Amino acid sequence: MVDANALLGVLDGAGRLSSKQIADLLSQKSPIPIPVAVIDGLLGQLVQQGKIKKTEENGEIFYHL
Repeated sequence: MVDANALLGVLDGAGRLSSKQIADLLSQKSPIPIPVAVIDGLLGQLVQQGKIKKTEENGEIFYHL
């Protein structure tokens, strides 16, 4: 599956990405599809822990370091 470190690795140097973009990048590296709900849950945890930031622009939510 996917863990918080994998998400942080995707965000490192990538600028800001939407959860859909993150899901697409992780799915390319995973042999099985990863549900967006799982990724959204991990992103929410990382935001609460202060490890990543969440911003909203034009109604779309982005995540970044």
